[in-house]
Order: sequence, then C-alpha cells, then structure tokens
Amino acid sequence: MAAAAARQTVCVTGAGGFMASSHVELLLSRGNYAVRGTVRDPGDAKNDHLRALQGAEERLQLLKADLLDYDSVASAVAGCEGVFHVASPVPSGRSTNPEVEVIAPAVTGTLNVLKACHEAKVKRVVMVSSIAAVFSNPNWPKDKAFTEDSWSDEELCRKNQDWYYLSKTVAEREAFAYAAKTGLDIVTICPSLVIGPLMQSTVNASSKVLINYFKGDRDTVENRLRNVVDVRDVANALLLAYENPASGRYICSSAPIRVSDMINILKTLYPTYTYPKNFVDVEENTIYSFEKLQKLGWSFRPIEETLRDSREQPHRLYGRRGGRTCPGSLRYVSRARAAGQPPLAYINGGFRRSRGRGEKTTMDDGAGRETTKNKKKTVCVTGAGGFVASWLVHRLLSSGDYVVHGTVRDPSDAKNGHLREMDDGACERRLRLFKADVLDRASVAAAVAGCAGVFHVDSPVPASKPHNPEITSETKPGKNIAEVLAPAVAGTRNVVEASHEAGVRRVVVVSSAAAVILNPAFPRDAVLDEDAWSDEHYCRSIENWYCLSKTLAEREAWRFAADNAAAMDVVTVCPPLILGPLLQSTVNTSSSILINLIKGGGGDDEEKAATTDKRRNVVDVRDVAAALILTYENPAASGRYICSAYDIKVSEMVDIVRRFFPDINYPKFVGGEDEKILSSKKLQKLGWKFRTVEECLRDSVQSYKAAGILK
Repeated sequence: MAAAAARQTVCVTGAGGFMASSHVELLLSRGNYAVRGTVRDPGDAKNDHLRALQGAEERLQLLKADLLDYDSVASAVAGCEGVFHVASPVPSGRSTNPEVEVIAPAVTGTLNVLKACHEAKVKRVVMVSSIAAVFSNPNWPKDKAFTEDSWSDEELCRKNQDWYYLSKTVAEREAFAYAAKTGLDIVTICPSLVIGPLMQSTVNASSKVLINYFKGDRDTVENRLRNVVDVRDVANALLLAYENPASGRYICSSAPIRVSDMINILKTLYPTYTYPKNFVDVEENTIYSFEKLQKLGWSFRPIEETLRDSREQPHRLYGRRGGRTCPGSLRYVSRARAAGQPPLAYINGGFRRSRGRGEKTTMDDGAGRETTKNKKKTVCVTGAGGFVASWLVHRLLSSGDYVVHGTVRDPSDAKNGHLREMDDGACERRLRLFKADVLDRASVAAAVAGCAGVFHVDSPVPASKPHNPEITSETKPGKNIAEVLAPAVAGTRNVVEASHEAGVRRVVVVSSAAAVILNPAFPRDAVLDEDAWSDEHYCRSIENWYCLSKTLAEREAWRFAADNAAAMDVVTVCPPLILGPLLQSTVNTSSSILINLIKGGGGDDEEKAATTDKRRNVVDVRDVAAALILTYENPAASGRYICSAYDIKVSEMVDIVRRFFPDINYPKFVGGEDEKILSSKKLQKLGWKFRTVEECLRDSVQSYKAAGILK
C-alpha cells in the first residue's frame, strides 16, 4: 500500500496510551495524515499531551470511544482510510476472572474494531499484537530464533495461567480469522518488551519494568536475556506496515540484551541511583528474528539511546514540559482548585480526580428536585424494553410511587412503543427513556444519575446469535468468551460501578437459576437454595456458556458489593424459566420455549413431533417483577433470592394448555433428565406470592395468539 501524497484520515485506537501516543506523534509529524484518536474521555487532563503535539490543533480529533461499545468504534472509524488498532481493554482492578476480564475484552474489542473497519470499507488495519502471542510454544525448536510462524500454545497458556499471553494469542488469531472470512486487509505487529520515553501522564506496565531497575527495590534480580524495543521504533514499524506492501505478522524487537548489561549502561548514564547488586543467571535465552520487518525497511535505535531517553522523560509526571502544565505539578493542582475542581490524586498508577472526604451526592426526582420520603422515588431499569423489564416498568409506573429511567438501545425504535403507551400516558410524566448500552459505561452513568435505586435487568447478547445460545459447542471457545461471557460480566460491572458513583443506595440484579443449578456435585434429588452455585469449571467443560455467563456476572456483582458494602447494597434475584404474557412486540428466548413446544406438534414425522419430557422450574414474569420490587423496597432484603413458583413436567404444562386451547396440535414426548428443584422459601418469607401455573400458561398463550404468533 503505497503512501499517498494527499492527506489521509486514519484512526488510532487507545490514542492516549504509551505506544499509541508515540504513533500519533509520528503521524502528525509526517504532515500528510489527519488523525482520529479514540480515548475514554476526550476532556480528561490525562490526554493533554496529545492536544499539545505539533499539528494537533489542525489535524487531531479525539473521539470518545470504548472498544466494547461497537457503535462508538464504528463512529470513530467511519470515513477513515486506515486504522491502527493499538488499544487493548484491561480490567479496572485486579483480575479475579481473567478469562472473562482479560481475554474476552481483548477479543471483543478487536472484533468490534475489525467489523467496524470492514463496514466502513477501511483499506488496511494495522494491529498491535505482542511477542506474547509468539513465544509460549513448547514445540518450537529450542535453539532456533522465533519467527512469525510460531504461535503461543493456548492450552499451555491456560494451564500456566498466562492470561495476558492467552489474550494476545486469541485476539490475534481471531483477527486473522476475520480477515480470511471478510477479505479485510490486516497486518499485525508483535513487539517485545516496549520501553522508551513516556508522553502520557500514567506509567504503563512495560515502563515499570525499567523503572524498577532504577529503584533498586531488590538486591538480586534474574539475569535473563531481555528482548526490548523502543516505543518510537514500534511507531515506525506500524507506519511501515501501513504504507508498504506488507502482509501477515511482523515481529518487532531489537537485539537481545542481558539485564546485567542494561543496568551497567544505566549506571554509566546515571550513577547516583541505587541498582540491584546481584544477578542470578537463568537458562532461558529466547531470541526473536525480526528479519521480515527489516526487509520492509525497518531499523532500530541503539539501546543506549532508548535507556537514556526513557530516564529523561518521567519528570513529565511531576512538572512542566514545553510550557504545558502536567497533571502532577503544583501549578496544575492550584489551577484545579481555583476552578472549583478537586485536584488529581495519583492512585493505582494513574491520576484520578479526588472527590474529597465528606462530599455528598444529592439525588433528584428526575426534574431537578431533591427526593424526599414523601416524593416519588427515581429508579433506573436497564434493558427496559425486554420481557421482564417491561413488566417491571409497568408495575413501577402503575404504583404511582416511582419515576423511572429506562435504558434502551434506541428510544425512538417502534419496538419500544409499548413502554410509551403504558398507564394511559402516565409514562410521559414519569418514564424517561435513555439511549444506553450497558457495555458503554458513560451511557449507563447518564441513565443512573439522580436515581435512588437501580434494577439491572439487561443482559447483553451477541450481535449474531451462536448456533445454540445456551450450549454453543459449534463455535470457538474464544468467540463464546467474547460474545457471551464478557458482555454479561462487563455490563454488570459497569452498572454497579456507575450506580455506586452516582450514590445509588440499592441495586437489584436479575441473575438466573442458571447460576444455581449446574453443579455435578449436587445430589440427584437435592432441593437447591441460595447457597448453591453453578460450578464454573463444569459449565466450561460442557460449553454451557449461558450458565457460565450468569454465574460469572452474579459473582462480579457480589465482589463489588463486598468492596463497597458501606455505601451501597446489592440484592440478586435468580428466576428459572420465565413465562407469561408478552408486553413487547418481539419474542424473547424463554417465551419461545413454550411457543416452540406448542408449535412442535403435528406433522407426519413422529420424530420431529417428539419433545423431551423433563421436570422444569417455572415462574410467571409478573411475579418476577413483583419479586424485584419487593427486594428493593424491603429493608430486610439481602443476598440472593431464588424466584421459582413451581416445578412441573413439560407434558403437564401441555396438558394444562390443551384444556384452554384444544384446537392446537401438541407434541408427543420422550423421556428426559429432570432439572434440580429450587426452593423459594427465602423469598416467600419476605412476603412474595405467586399466581397459579394455570393462570401463567393461559395468559401466556392468549398473548401469543393476540400477537399473531400462534394461530
């Protein structure tokens, strides 16, 4: 791909990061690129270094985007000729579920970028992978330099819990699989340990490796052979791969160097620091071949220059550079205070705006008025247009006690018309629909702002359905993690974190019996209560991604609740198969089970007409809505609540429906393994009641017939 004389518009994802910042600087210095840089918050002071770059005022546009929010990514790349995908999503804290919190976001983010590029007809995507996707390969000849033909072994990474290696490997493989399927031109760059001068205000992970040598925290270090590369040389590699006839993967690493040799160079340059004194040699002597990248015209600077420039730049974190005030300086703090803003504090490796002790959050009723006990309470319902959420919104509005913020993908979409028609127009005064996606933290924060409580009902689903949404054995594990597990966990985390920051007092999370029942250790005839949890490893082994997603998402809610118990409490409700009348215009998954059961009868083929007859746990959607409000309003509510009304054989369900609707062809039955029976005693002690199974099934089928789904 030859460089064009005319100015090109390109996008750099994660523009404020270590590698991306250097690359943005390089692109702007060339003069023939207009750059769109994606960042979490364009107004954040930590992106000041980008705005201060030469040429930024005329040719740099910072766009608010989150790789896990497809729409924001698509907006950023629209109209671009090329895209440099540098960003890699990372969890906000220490990862306790690495496969979901590290691997899945990397894969989801990559696929979102590539899909957006394909739809925007981007000419070439250059993606930053990592040497971590190359070297964890036990089958590679021991004395041979690693080349681009080597891939890290995913099973070995998983066994050794090398989650970062695994995330990079899976994400890069998914990228090339997508390229093969769509024809999108993709090139990947696999850098080794990246060091060099910092531009951003935060210290990235690879720079910390070098900084720790300056600190001399340990007298003894491993004298391993380090493969390092200068961040500026990585930027050059990205541009070379974009402008030239490049293809496939490119290892990006300079000549290897021993740790002891690096420290000796540092001692010569900066003799006043305390350095490690002792070195323990290790057998590992991994080296990489960067011959393919050199053939493209790439070269690297001397290690002495990299080490010297790395040391010269960290003062940017604490003072001024080029007349610009940086976040850590006294001048910056004084200016923030003068503007009435709290200063930035250096927390967990980055600057964060401090709220200060004793700061209180005022909640309002949706119209700017402070909420009091005698006024209507403002609550948020995520995924308001869905099956359960629609009935919850209906009950909240009909009570007359609530103002409701409902999140939907598109407030103007006709499929949300049933929400606007509720309660004879009462919703016009007490229902506000917000365009929001639980994978987009900012949109969630806007919806929960001013709310006293939040009902998290929404559960993200993949844009394209897996072959079987509950047991997707026909798709790759990496894809299942990206499309099912990660959105459920990330969405839940976004909702509870945004709720906490908004001063919300209670969050009621809709989990599922799927997070309770799937555990081979349970006795065959056991009646399960709230102490039962589905076994995550077992779910993974049988590839039941739905059960795993609900289990991981609920555990994520409880982890956050444990860390923030003093400020906000969390309650979870776990319903089994939910049936009942439809309010929305679309058929949800649980309703389709009953619909397909009824539609499955008749025909000449008796095998097609046969249905597995097993005992199932069932609850009416209206009773689930009642349970959610009950657990929100009752101060005594705490912990988990199983919300199951009855256990009933599928054949018994059909017999009940047949009594009301004898004109439908019904299926025959074959044997099946029963579900474990669930106990709702805890919820019933809170005052919960449920309607009869006859009422539930009758009203369900009546609504299907009224909607034209059943004739």
